Amino acid sequence: MFNGILDLIFIVEEYITFRIPQAGFFEHFYVNIFSKYLISGMCYTYSVVQGVFLSLSGITITLNRYIAVKYFTKYDYLWSGWRLILLSIWPLIISVSIFTIFHKTEVEYALTHLGVKLKVKLAKFAIVYCTFLTLLVCFEICITITVNRKAIVVDENLLTSYVFIETLMVFFTPYTLLYLNYDLRQKFFRFLRNLK
Repeated sequence: MFNGILDLIFIVEEYITFRIPQAGFFEHFYVNIFSKYLISGMCYTYSVVQGVFLSLSGITITLNRYIAVKYFTKYDYLWSGWRLILLSIWPLIISVSIFTIFHKTEVEYALTHLGVKLKVKLAKFAIVYCTFLTLLVCFEICITITVNRKAIVVDENLLTSYVFIETLMVFFTPYTLLYLNYDLRQKFFRFLRNLK
């Protein structure tokens, strides 16, 4: 559960500090205001620390599985009491130490015009695609609830909407990529010309 909470914090932080500016939204806020506050450095440091924490937790999990297979007779002894607490919190101790040392890091946002249009378009593409995917998941949850409650009329309407959103998901990606990527679009038109 602790890792899940950290992952949720990471997702929120990632969108606030990286995805929204990458999409080209709120340029003035990120360049002139947000970068001047301590919270920007803390968010950046948290994203680095999250990677460190996940790596160290992976080492702990690997060690746990290794001991369970290789030294199964000593598993209960090694993974109980103070050893269990120490092996469980050592990634957190190192991560908090790194965060404490580097949380005052200065962050500066800058506008770059090298390949920005494609990045912005792809970021917007990802946002729209994620929105469709979220809608799809919400509809699936609603359909499950209505089936369990035997609300047939509501379920039929939800299934109709679900099919429409699923169709958008299927056809959205290839046509959007053709629209966004000039090279891909040219290759596609050359392919169509060669069919004649």
